[in-house]
Amino acid sequence: MSSVRNKVQPALEFIPPAFNPTVLRVTQWLLPLWLKYKMGCASIETENVEVLADLYRQFDLGQTRFLIAFRHPNSPNDAFCMAHLLWQAVPQAAKDRGFTLKYPVHSYFIYDRGIPIWADDWISWISPRLGGSSMQRGKLDR
Repeated sequence: MSSVRNKVQPALEFIPPAFNPTVLRVTQWLLPLWLKYKMGCASIETENVEVLADLYRQFDLGQTRFLIAFRHPNSPNDAFCMAHLLWQAVPQAAKDRGFTLKYPVHSYFIYDRGIPIWADDWISWISPRLGGSSMQRGKLDR
């Protein structure tokens, strides 16, 4: 006899954003170690980062607003790549072009509310503190 049980899970609750600059700084400090030792990345190459650095500069000066949107495979590695891009590559590109950007070079982001279920509980703690706003895919989420 099969022991498979089907049951309905309660609705997932919204996790409100709770940006915390201290959590951001600690995470920025840990990112290179995570990339090297946990993910095995020896190096990361970026292209055309100066375009994004210029956009952030214009944003800092109040000259523009912009939205970063990208399609990605179902991989948690994308978040680490975006973090490297924004926290390391963009500030370095700005420095190479002779200007500095306001700290933090950062973005607020949307993540699927179901991710903490399969990723781990720490994701539901850290994502809001890094500027994430949860949403439920596939339904109206007010």
